[in-house]
Amino acid sequence: MGNRFRAKKIWKKVLLSILCVFFSVSFFAGIFIWFWLSKIQISRPGQNPHAQNGYSETPYYDEGSRPQSDTAPGKGGKTDSPDAAPFGKSGVLNILLVSWEQNRYKKERSPEAIMLLSYDSSAGVIRTVPVLKELLVSIPGYKKDRLDAAFSLGGSALLAKTIENEFGLKADGCFVAETEKLAEIIDSMGGVDMTLTPEESKALGLKPGVNSLDGQKALAYSRIRGGVSDFEEAARQRNLMYQALLRISELRAAEKLKLLEKLLPCLETDMPRQRIVSLFLAVLKNGVTGIDQSQYHIPESGTYRIADMGGVEVLVPDVETNRALLKKWLYKS
Repeated sequence: MGNRFRAKKIWKKVLLSILCVFFSVSFFAGIFIWFWLSKIQISRPGQNPHAQNGYSETPYYDEGSRPQSDTAPGKGGKTDSPDAAPFGKSGVLNILLVSWEQNRYKKERSPEAIMLLSYDSSAGVIRTVPVLKELLVSIPGYKKDRLDAAFSLGGSALLAKTIENEFGLKADGCFVAETEKLAEIIDSMGGVDMTLTPEESKALGLKPGVNSLDGQKALAYSRIRGGVSDFEEAARQRNLMYQALLRISELRAAEKLKLLEKLLPCLETDMPRQRIVSLFLAVLKNGVTGIDQSQYHIPESGTYRIADMGGVEVLVPDVETNRALLKKWLYKS
């Protein structure tokens, strides 16, 4: 009887010790993640540093992403109700990425690349969708203009709202970074391997085929002009993103931490840190099985026409067709 009592007492101590270790690890892991995320600049409502002409709305993202109704906002369309799961009912996380450069003629930031980074939690697949900045769109509170004007006028908040109104996609959040700083990030990961065509290699002064590009060469690659409108430029930006993600996946844990230390201070987001932590842990739990290499972009080929707007070339999209294609591409429905 005494031995049984002592055995129970020992097991209670062991169980208590395990629980203490578990909660201690969770506590310090939480502090560690919070410490790293504190390096990201957070844009709060009314404090949008990109906003021009008084636009300062910053959406508070607290729901998982979900496909929107094909009916345009304000015309009787309904959206899915919020879901408690990290990624919402759709199981898809959509983040809007914007790299910007300082306009040399105006005191404003102009987007150099706009891209949607989508994570399908059910398949563990990452998809990248370039959004061409030459799109002619209706900007809330302003007249029709190119998509890049939305960012210059109201930062990531107005850009996200414009994309939502036009294409029915409500992003879960936005991350913004200065393009030149991204060159330093690419250098920190040891460069990226890009396969160059004869035309691309000539523009960069390199040989055709696979080349290891440092940060400045990688940016020069993404900025090569040519092709029909800027579709080839968008394709290069997507290829660069793919290779960067691939390179990051190959880094050792210590190297990834060193890269994070360099990357996070360069980022600005409208997402609260609690939401970022929740999504970060959820993605870790689900895992990433691969990166989709399909060549999809907005607008899709054959769903737009080229027009002239005061001497500036714009792409006039078939909005309803692109809405449907985007929904099918991201949600496979």
